[in-house]
Amino acid sequence: MEQVVRKVPVYKPVYKTVYKEVPQPYEVIKHVPIVKHVPIIKHVPVVKHHTVLKPVPVVKHHTRVQKIPVSVPIYVQEKHGYGEYGHGGGYGYGSY
Repeated sequence: MEQVVRKVPVYKPVYKTVYKEVPQPYEVIKHVPIVKHVPIIKHVPVVKHHTVLKPVPVVKHHTRVQKIPVSVPIYVQEKHGYGEYGHGGGYGYGSY
């Protein structure tokens, strides 16, 4: 990096003297290196996160009770055998 040298006046203090006029600075040349800060430009892709509001259709679900025939399995118990005496029930039917 290059250094640019510039003349900078430096004030010499003079003590115990009272001046009615302000003395001019003595020409003392001091070589001060000037550091130039060059801005570095970087091309950075700017990603903007926007919240996108999309119009969403509001769907109202109208629930209707609909009677649908459902096949329910019917379990039929096997008929018990009537045994030896048939449909006999009570007294007097086949009982001695």
